[in-house]
Amino acid sequence: LVARTRGLDRLRSRAAGNQSIPTPRTPPAEAPANPLAETMLSERRAGLKNALEKLEPLQREAIECSFYDGLSHGEIAEKLNKPLGTIKSSIRQGLIRLRDLVRT
Repeated sequence: LVARTRGLDRLRSRAAGNQSIPTPRTPPAEAPANPLAETMLSERRAGLKNALEKLEPLQREAIECSFYDGLSHGEIAEKLNKPLGTIKSSIRQGLIRLRDLVRT
């Protein structure tokens, strides 16, 4: 998580003059070492996708903007036209709910 945050900070600082930072909507794929690892990774992705679909729309969208688009909380608040505190709460509550959904 720290490496991801630092990487995003570097991208943002390099693109300070540029208004938009092109980032993928899907998380980067990791190359599995073997078929078993590939199957397990596929199952984890499917489980996470199902869990994301069970979240409230604001929680899901805020989490997707944060983790898939790499936006900061302030950028998400601006994009979704919601107060910053609401976005922070939505992300935190959504992550807690995701954790519980993925564990079961």
